[in-house]
Amino acid sequence: MRAHLQRPSVIVGAWTLLVVGVFVWRGDLRIASAPTLAAGPVPFVRPAPTVVRAPAAPAAAATTIATVQKGRVFDALGFLVVGAEVVPMDRPATRTDGDGGFQVELRGASTDLLVRADGLQSAWLRTCDGSPDVLAVQLSPTAPWDVPTLPPAPPSPLRGEGIVQTTAGAALAGAFVTVAGTALWARTDDLGRFAIPLPTPSAVLHVHEPQAGVGGLGFAAVSAPIVATRTRGAMPVPDLVAAPALAIRGVVRDAEGQPLAGVPIEIVGAGLRRLIETGAGGAFRLGGLLAGAYRVQPFAHRGAIGVAHELALAGGAVDVDLQLVRADEVRLRVVDEGGAPAPGVYVAANVGGARRGVAQADAAGYAAVPVAVATEFDVRTAENFTPVTVRRFDAEPPTLVVAMP
Repeated sequence: MRAHLQRPSVIVGAWTLLVVGVFVWRGDLRIASAPTLAAGPVPFVRPAPTVVRAPAAPAAAATTIATVQKGRVFDALGFLVVGAEVVPMDRPATRTDGDGGFQVELRGASTDLLVRADGLQSAWLRTCDGSPDVLAVQLSPTAPWDVPTLPPAPPSPLRGEGIVQTTAGAALAGAFVTVAGTALWARTDDLGRFAIPLPTPSAVLHVHEPQAGVGGLGFAAVSAPIVATRTRGAMPVPDLVAAPALAIRGVVRDAEGQPLAGVPIEIVGAGLRRLIETGAGGAFRLGGLLAGAYRVQPFAHRGAIGVAHELALAGGAVDVDLQLVRADEVRLRVVDEGGAPAPGVYVAANVGGARRGVAQADAAGYAAVPVAVATEFDVRTAENFTPVTVRRFDAEPPTLVVAMP
């Protein structure tokens, strides 16, 4: 052992350990990371502040672009109804102003409106952004036997998509497309494309372009029945080929023969219904019609009633002159076939296919209702509103002879 301790290597190793231990004890010898040296002076960097972000707002829903359409409400004698309530299906109600007018925002495929007023029958209107019709309604007076007005069925979730072109193969832009028997309309784009709700199980489409073409007679077409192959979503329909059409034009005059501007006119025929309005000088014109039988009837205007005019459209344009007839309130007496008064019965006066007045006879059988040329009377009992047969109407003195049950 002593021999090992006397070896020089051992002695050197011991001194080395002793020296290292002294340096470690003094702190002169420690292990540290070498600093990274930059080429120049190191800039001072301010610590970044802590940012607290607000929770992300939910993405905004797609905004539906709405258009505003103006409408008017008339009573059965053609007077504007002030304060009538207009109730959209999906929005708060509004009322007509001092001119019988209202405004409604049109959104989506269609907008259904319930129009009601005291003493008048409620009516439903369906309109849409693609409709060419004026927005107007004529309300008849109520009667005790009236049934509640039911809302229209909602539009079908099935959508028909197609193209309208002329017989020359060109796209027909700006043409109206409607489904027969509905108030649903669409309009073609610059490439003649359209999309419209399709009722199931089948539908017939009409193309109606009222002012283009030779002479401004427009274009028209009707499709074969389109059978639905699905119940919802998009379904392609055969291309519609529109040919040059026919037109109806004319003038609306009051009972004294003066032309009337701003009077709505209903034109129905060949599967199409349009509601247009007279312009300056009482003139109106409607092209884009197919050949067939049509009924043309203006709204009543300030006590004068529009009677329906029937015509046949075969070629070119047909001219009509429509004159309203005066409806004066007449105090008539209702009597039975023996001449005895019929107290308590209800009398409704119908002119031009619409009810114009309703009254209940007093104890002496008298009732006041509007009477015009070709007035039809609807008489009913007071107990259960049973219809009573009308034998005749004598103008002088005004007497309504009925066959009481």
